[in-house]
Amino acid sequence: MFLGLFSNLIFHARQTWPASRAAITQLFSEYLAQMYSEQSSSSLAGANAICSAFGFCANAMLYFVAWPSTAEPFKNLADQETSQATILKFMATGCTPLELNNFGYRAIAMTQLMQSKTPEEEIWAKLKTLSWPPWKEDKTGMDASIGPEYGVSRAAQTLDQARAAGYGNHAWEQVARLHAGWDTDLTPTVQLRYLVRPFNPSQEEANIWSARIRSTRTLREAWAGFLAYQDSGSSLHPPVYSTMLEKILRDITRQHSIGGREDTSDSALVRKDPNTAASEQHRDTLPGDSLEVSAPPPSAHLETYTRTEPPSVAQFLDLMLTNSVQFGDSTLGYLLSIVPDWESGKLLLSSRPELSDIVNERHWLSARMSGAKLSPKIAKALVAFLLRFPSQGQLSDTGLLDGIKVGEWTLHGRAVSLAVQLLRSGATDTTLGKHLLLALAHSRGFTPVDTGLSKAHLEDLGLVLIPDDIAGGGALHYKALIDRIVALDIALEVEDYRRQHHVPISPVELRAWFTVAGNAGSAAQTLIRKLDAAQASDSTEDTLSPTADRTLRSLATLCLDKICTVIRPHFFSTLEVTDLTSTPSTTQPTHSLLPRLYLVPNHHVLHAFVRALAVANDYPGLLQLTRFMSVYWPELHARLIQDRKGVHIFQRALISLRAALLLGHEGFERRERQPDFYALLKRRGKDGAAPREVQEEIRGVVLGMARDQEEWVWPSVEMVVGYLEHGSRQLERGRKGKRGRRG
Repeated sequence: MFLGLFSNLIFHARQTWPASRAAITQLFSEYLAQMYSEQSSSSLAGANAICSAFGFCANAMLYFVAWPSTAEPFKNLADQETSQATILKFMATGCTPLELNNFGYRAIAMTQLMQSKTPEEEIWAKLKTLSWPPWKEDKTGMDASIGPEYGVSRAAQTLDQARAAGYGNHAWEQVARLHAGWDTDLTPTVQLRYLVRPFNPSQEEANIWSARIRSTRTLREAWAGFLAYQDSGSSLHPPVYSTMLEKILRDITRQHSIGGREDTSDSALVRKDPNTAASEQHRDTLPGDSLEVSAPPPSAHLETYTRTEPPSVAQFLDLMLTNSVQFGDSTLGYLLSIVPDWESGKLLLSSRPELSDIVNERHWLSARMSGAKLSPKIAKALVAFLLRFPSQGQLSDTGLLDGIKVGEWTLHGRAVSLAVQLLRSGATDTTLGKHLLLALAHSRGFTPVDTGLSKAHLEDLGLVLIPDDIAGGGALHYKALIDRIVALDIALEVEDYRRQHHVPISPVELRAWFTVAGNAGSAAQTLIRKLDAAQASDSTEDTLSPTADRTLRSLATLCLDKICTVIRPHFFSTLEVTDLTSTPSTTQPTHSLLPRLYLVPNHHVLHAFVRALAVANDYPGLLQLTRFMSVYWPELHARLIQDRKGVHIFQRALISLRAALLLGHEGFERRERQPDFYALLKRRGKDGAAPREVQEEIRGVVLGMARDQEEWVWPSVEMVVGYLEHGSRQLERGRKGKRGRRG
């Protein structure tokens, strides 16, 4: 009963409220400690049995909290560490200390394997040679004093302690040690942040070889590991093949990120997220900090040589076909989610005979709409795949998707139409809304912002169809802006679906939501400006019919109103924050066992939210957000320091906040040519765009926080102009611009 209740609560917390795990663990640990003390004092004869029973409970609790959260598993590790520390404290401070069993040691190692490198581990990683195996190489005379203890990570130390306690070096321990930086023959590997799950004895060989291939840096190193697997005479295991194929796909992604920096096609949007590019160039990541594949070493003598070159996707799939290896639905769905381009996805689907023609969509879409059974995992993966590459996927059975409307606008984009149709049909896939939001945030399949397109091209592109009654009146030329405004209505529908089905929202989705809102608000302001210019123009080419002008103005005005009346309340209600109507108190928050926030927004969410409010000139919303950031700064600070450039992005949010106060939407509106921001500031005068009382209170809050918190700054005018001219995130997430390296 006790463990069942604890495991259910922890499981639910992982899905919906990761920050509550520490509080749940503390409550249960206190109760367990009280029970242990009472039973130990009342029954001295059965002391060993009592210790065994309570030790089993404590070790099981360690295991339950070792599993990461569903959303942002590597960002919520602090709650797991705190929870396990609470349990270990109970085990060590009881009347008779409780011992860790093999279950408990593994649980601690599971959490430690996911943690970022310690300073000592970073030093060891930097000293590894670029050749394979990556032995330590002294680069200066001082490096000679750095001994092997630097290379034994925390997880490896835990595994050593388990072995010293008498527990064997089983397959799970070998896999964990491979991810901790050491192979079974004691040669070094790459220390990789990874969740090592329990597995059955039949999966031991597959997991060991998969770990060897995964804990490499380059594609050629991984291929050398795969060739060693083939030479070993081991059985054919699909997990080993999937690990190798993942390396191939991620290496293609790396090549695209280098060669396609000015590519604004749909596949480029997947390869590179411009919203994170500006900060990525500052990150100093090490091998193993992410699953990305590194570039080959710069020198040929450091390269790992293999008897054959690493294969392409098609060549590797042919090898699988020759060996009669086939992926399951879960594996295929995962690989489909990381493919870097459309062709790789088609090749991957063709590896399953029954899916070879599925991309053409005719028989699958007809079957799906008629209720025929198709693997939910494949269906989910396919919809997400189509949303990533909407201009590539041609849904031939168009009749089933005709006439799908969002408000008064008929959808034209087939991938989005399919997702909206599935959403409205009551689809049980809780990730569908996330995939749709990300597609909208990236503006995938939208009409490009290019006034040089002909009427015929405009009619064939985009998210929505322009009704005939206003298309003839000149509205077709504003289709790119209309697409981005209607996208906000789709995002609102996704949010309604999430609330009705009680689906928890992740920071990734929240950021996408505000990015869609920012894009829509920017498009609405641009649309109003262009309509005013067309109305004042003497040119007959710019003239709109009264119906078209009235329809478009109403669309833009309602969009801006929704940002203030729907988007802003949504942010605070999602976080379960209610009272921010007055100036925040300077007193410290009272201690509470449960977290004060249901969801702690990261710095990217705050930045996107500021920009969304800015384009709508929502100055009360900006004031409310400033109060929120000051009141809940302890939680926000704990979250942003987990990222290498968290402080940097937070300060950019403060700069965008002041830009909004000085220039309003003019600082964030997209234009054909970048304006002279100094001229805009001069025209606005010293009073700026926001009401004086709002500016003064926001300035007071920011300066008050800056006195004690170095992360807070009150940006200068020069910082604002520099941000708007060179460093601002593009409101359009797929727009061509300067891009940094992903780190």
